[in-house]
Amino acid sequence: MKIRFVYVVCSLILSHGLPGEVQAQMKLLGLGNSQLNFCGGSLSVLASMAAGVQDGTQFVTTQQMGNARIQDYSAIDLANQLTENPQDYVLFTHQELGWDELTLEEIYTRAAVLHAMAIRKGAKPIFFMTYAMGVGDSARPSVEERRVEEFTGYWNVLKERLDALEIDGSTHEAIFLPVLPLWEEGKKAYPYRPATGNEDGCVVSGWMHDSAHGANMAHFATGALLYSYLTCKDPRDNPYQGNVPAEFAAWAKGKAWEYLQRDYTPQACGGSFDQDASGSNGAGAGASAGLDGQEDEGSRSTAAGSSCALTFDAKGSSGSCLLLFLSLSLGFLCRFKGAQTRLG
Repeated sequence: MKIRFVYVVCSLILSHGLPGEVQAQMKLLGLGNSQLNFCGGSLSVLASMAAGVQDGTQFVTTQQMGNARIQDYSAIDLANQLTENPQDYVLFTHQELGWDELTLEEIYTRAAVLHAMAIRKGAKPIFFMTYAMGVGDSARPSVEERRVEEFTGYWNVLKERLDALEIDGSTHEAIFLPVLPLWEEGKKAYPYRPATGNEDGCVVSGWMHDSAHGANMAHFATGALLYSYLTCKDPRDNPYQGNVPAEFAAWAKGKAWEYLQRDYTPQACGGSFDQDASGSNGAGAGASAGLDGQEDEGSRSTAAGSSCALTFDAKGSSGSCLLLFLSLSLGFLCRFKGAQTRLG
């Protein structure tokens, strides 16, 4: 009877996990302006999509509104914030028109300081360039379409240099989300329509809510992009639909999956896009950066390989490792007791 009881307990633990096991939880701090939180925002979509996955990593997101360009953020303030409230990810938004105010080299210098500061505080940086306002939007035709390629080119160079940046002897990937091309596609596929009467503009106005802000569609698609890039999971398999039409949810998830496949390889995600992994992405050359943003000439490196995955450390994986150890130990005990019974 005792042996049978032990076997039942072992079977339950091996199939369902330990009682009270806590899922891995990642904290994300989003820095930006209304582009990040308008009409519910994209961070809430990320958290909701992750919450719908059984045994998946959960995201706790915090939004801090104010600045909207790389050159506006203070590395000192960020260091103080991350000391008081450690995060797993820090998301920096950058409005595309910020490129007109500084050169690429000047923006790189500032981004390198933020990148290094986040890494040293244990957070993985995410850079999020907002759309080119006016492209595909008749309400604000202030930016020519040709500039989308120009801004995207700057963005790609910035990623290559940050990925190759040596920080305390190692390189670290910066996650760059292709928000600009995604929004350009969305604005053309789902044109802006002004809300009338008592209509909710977040719901009925297509991709854009107004001349400068995305509606529900835009933020749902951006949240799906975040989900796929941070988890390496196919968002098309995720049941969360939010408050957008089913047809659009399928379109948005398909686009996020398309971009993930474009930017990363299955090997970078542990052999499959459905698995979590970790590593580094990008190749290029960059200078080491200190907290003051000064470059150390002669200290340059090249980073190879790619990843779009969660960073596994003691915070995210210790519970799973403990469960695995205990499960294997109890499984061995079950088999040992069974063998004793047969021999007896």
